[in-house]
This record gives sequence, C-alpha cells and structure tokens, in this order.
Amino acid sequence: MRLTATFRANDGKGRVRLAYWGTIAGQGAGMTPPYCAVCGKDFRGEYFHTGKGGDLLRFRDYAPLADGAVGMPRGAAWFCRMHLEDARTLDAQPLGEAIEVLRRRFGGFPPPAIGPMPDPELWVVCAGSNLAAVLRLVRSSSGWTPAQARERLMAGPFCLASGWPCELAPWVELLRQAGASVEIRYP
Repeated sequence: MRLTATFRANDGKGRVRLAYWGTIAGQGAGMTPPYCAVCGKDFRGEYFHTGKGGDLLRFRDYAPLADGAVGMPRGAAWFCRMHLEDARTLDAQPLGEAIEVLRRRFGGFPPPAIGPMPDPELWVVCAGSNLAAVLRLVRSSSGWTPAQARERLMAGPFCLASGWPCELAPWVELLRQAGASVEIRYP
C-alpha cells in the first residue's frame, strides 16, 4: 500500500512551513526523511528530485495523523528500491514485525550517516566515438587540464559534476549530442 506524505502544514499563525525535518509550533517530531528502514540507505536526493528511489509504505498498525498534525504516522516507514517489494509483501503485518523479518532476511546494516542531502552527480559512462568533442566539453565543464580530462576519459566511468538536475541538464544534452553516454546518479 502506498502512503502519500504531506510535507507542508500551517503553523497556526497563517504561515506555511516545511514539515520535513523539524517541528512546527512544538507539535512533535517532523516527518522522517527517506532513509530505508531496513538498510538505512539515504535516498532523499533521488526522491526529492524525481519521486523515485524508494517509497513510503503503511502497515497493518498504520494510524494516520490527526488533521493539521505534523510528523511520521505510526505504522509507516520508508524503504529503498532494493527492499521495497519485499516490504510490500509484509504490509499485512505490524511495522515492527515486518522490519524484524526484513532485517533477518537481509542481515544487519550500520546506522545511516545523517548529514546534508547529497546532490545528484553527472557521470560520463563512455566517451563514444567523438573523443575530441567530448574532451572539449569535459574540460569546459570541469576546468581540468587537457591531460586530466583525457586521463579520466581513458580510465572509464567518472563523475564529472554534481548539482541540481536543472544545472546538469545542459551538460547532459551537450555530451549526448557529442556521442557520450552519460547518466545522473544519486549517491
């Protein structure tokens, strides 16, 4: 079952505030960010930019928040794409039991490293046949010397830049037009 999370709430003073991380007027904890309940994978960046990377599921013990309340509903948890389908098969159980089953199935994981949301990365996977054009674009976008750019192109897939998808989009288009294979990755 899919749960659509609402990340905005009125604080009672006519202001709308983002309820993703913090609290609003002392009304409890904010919405839990997209970290997988099984492995702790941080998929905030991909979820924020594309709505993908995982999902928020509700289980048998799901209890929706009261109207105007902010926080994480009881019986709901985030799951990365690797654990999502397995979690869906257990949504008839209470959340705690389902997570125990999944952790036994997949093993233990270290706790997630909490920090700033990492930016998406532009990776050059293959330079293609027009090496000179791709080399020029790599140099233009990175500021690397010709030797540094050539070394990275010859070494195989590499991260060229990181930033918001709208900042990376022009480089993606130019590199593809030059014959390179590129992809946006979410760390």
